[in-house]
Amino acid sequence: MKKLIFAIACAACVLSACNNKKTAEEPQTYAQFQNEEQNRFCSLIDASLNGKMKPAELEEKMLGFIDSMVVFNNWKGTIKDVNIKDELKLEFKENYDKILSFTITVKDSGKVDQDFYYARRIPFKKVKTDHIYNTVKDLTNGTEVYFDGIVEQIGFKISYKNDTAATKTLPAMDFTVTDISTAERPQALSTNVKRVVEIYSIFGRNKKEKKDWLNKELQPEADSLIKLLTPQEKIYSDYAYDYFINGNVNADKWVVYVSK
Repeated sequence: MKKLIFAIACAACVLSACNNKKTAEEPQTYAQFQNEEQNRFCSLIDASLNGKMKPAELEEKMLGFIDSMVVFNNWKGTIKDVNIKDELKLEFKENYDKILSFTITVKDSGKVDQDFYYARRIPFKKVKTDHIYNTVKDLTNGTEVYFDGIVEQIGFKISYKNDTAATKTLPAMDFTVTDISTAERPQALSTNVKRVVEIYSIFGRNKKEKKDWLNKELQPEADSLIKLLTPQEKIYSDYAYDYFINGNVNADKWVVYVSK
């Protein structure tokens, strides 16, 4: 009887040790930000930095995450390197379009330190009214911002600043900002504006192959939803339209700069 009790006690100890080992090996829940989507994004980078994911796997999973989100909503970061230059227009020397560029950094308390890079030409006629331009033009390095936007892609691959290839960590991603402020905003987009952006994304990624189908099936839906958008939501959707439909991407890839 004593031998039986001893055997049971030993088995219990072994089982307990195994359970403790399993618990220790299980990854801890990543919760650095209030925004759950932002936590999911950073957890992928964190896994790579800690050797739990190879670069190729990180790139694949990151692309899948970006495609599933379509647009990042109310993420928290800090802004740096706000730069405004004039674009030379020989035919109208007195009227210059503005080239606005800046970087938003998402950084946690550990190793994650990811940059999103924005660069756009702001037409002269829109300089006084462009929401993004007038929000960030006077912000200083380190200012906390809340932002929405779209990670740009080229050929169904993430577009990086200066076409840098992804290595162990991800370099600065080219990014289309659809909204930005220094105050936290509602995290959830309205159903209408979210669907409009989704439709634009489908158009943008398939417009050459399925133009007729898109026009027949999705254009009427988009048109009806746009009529229901608030003025602020319309501005929001216009930035998404500019990227997905007009193909207005990172200005650094095609604009010649002239310093002020």
